[in-house]
Amino acid sequence: STQFDIYKDTVVEYDKALREVAAKVEGAHIVKHEVVEEDVVKVTYDNGVVIYVNYSEKTVLCDGVTIDGMSYKVGEK
Repeated sequence: STQFDIYKDTVVEYDKALREVAAKVEGAHIVKHEVVEEDVVKVTYDNGVVIYVNYSEKTVLCDGVTIDGMSYKVGEK
């Protein structure tokens, strides 16, 4: 659908969440990108921030961090 009203709240939520992530890695460089298990990626930045991305639909536990399906978590080393 092209009706903005339908997606407005979702767009605002995504924008807020992604701005928070961008603020944590602004100016940082990726030092490691690894597939830690099928459909789960761990990206480590030189400022100590770690982002886990779960491309599967199931919730997974990685390094003691719970990542919901089709979601991500931001943490630190």
